[in-house]
Amino acid sequence: ARLILNPIPWERHVRDGLAPLVGTLEEGGVRCDVSFTKITGAMTESVAQAVREGYDLVIAGGGDGTISEVASGLVGSEIPLGIIPCGTFNNIATSLHLSQDLQRAASIIVAGKTRAIDVGVANHYYFFEAAGVGLDASIFPIGEEIKDGHYHRLFEASLRFLRYNSEEMVIKLDESR
Repeated sequence: ARLILNPIPWERHVRDGLAPLVGTLEEGGVRCDVSFTKITGAMTESVAQAVREGYDLVIAGGGDGTISEVASGLVGSEIPLGIIPCGTFNNIATSLHLSQDLQRAASIIVAGKTRAIDVGVANHYYFFEAAGVGLDASIFPIGEEIKDGHYHRLFEASLRFLRYNSEEMVIKLDESR
């Protein structure tokens, strides 16, 4: 398996958890090549390389951004995605009812439990849990900054909320895929 870890949440939340995690995977027969890659083109390339090299499994360790980026690289392939949730909110893992405990998450991967999930695409970007439009999409980037401690952005978020004018939009659903 290729185990792709985002170093930022990994360092912040589970600094000492890597050896036991890899140990659980390897004891269960999942040999891992580990790479630390931030959410950039390098992460996308790491997933593409894993697909080209014929890995049987790709495991993403991080938060929703990491999971989404890695999953996007696997869309259309037959390679399953393992999830080790170690972000701030772990919405994707929570919506899939995955354990937030790293050892338990590793055990689920070792057991080979898989399920198919729907994938959405908006403006050529894949999404796996939710997509926002309108006010939600306008405020979301600022919310991410506030979450990271940039509380001075609260004022701008409040202004965007108060000044927001809704617009009519058309959403097309394509069920042919």
